[in-house]
Amino acid sequence: MDPTGPRTVVLAMTKVNIGAGPTLFKTYDIEPAWKDCKIWEVARATSAILTFFPSITCGRGQIEFIDAGVGYNNPCEAVITEAEKAIPDREIACVVSIGTGLGRAIDIAANPQSLLGSLKSMATSSNLVHTRLEGQYGARVSQKYCGFDEDLAIGNIAVDDWKQVQRVAGHTHNFLNTYATEMAMKNCMKAILSAHAGDERSDGA
Repeated sequence: MDPTGPRTVVLAMTKVNIGAGPTLFKTYDIEPAWKDCKIWEVARATSAILTFFPSITCGRGQIEFIDAGVGYNNPCEAVITEAEKAIPDREIACVVSIGTGLGRAIDIAANPQSLLGSLKSMATSSNLVHTRLEGQYGARVSQKYCGFDEDLAIGNIAVDDWKQVQRVAGHTHNFLNTYATEMAMKNCMKAILSAHAGDERSDGA
């Protein structure tokens, strides 16, 4: 807990019931069950991607956690809900989402293996959340949601394929240098600066 620093929250899932939604680990308003959790334990919980890293037990009840990638690969909706609850007297100025790349379209072939693969892709996809938030907070509405996701190739590179780092860097470079991304970044900065100026006016500065 750090009352002097920015409010930070990260998500993880209990392994026994991933349908229960995410557990929020916070640097503020800490529940008694998590007050003795160490930072490295929480970091491990949020990165315990099944088939890549083992789960971890932590907290008063030694609960087993995995990462929140199933259903919450884009955690923005959960974070917005938490922000509105934790700071009810403030308006959301800007949501900046920096993703790891949008994957290809999800299709289903006439075989069980394809169905399982498609269901997995749907559960871990960030596209639906991105689309919903863009419609609710996007540039055409209020400039409050700024989502940045390379949409051509990075999303199709496997999570554990570390040998592809040069390809990832190349695609990221090209994405950042497109006109659309440049304009989106400028709009994002305008939203942040506008909100900051509003805060200064409300403080009498």
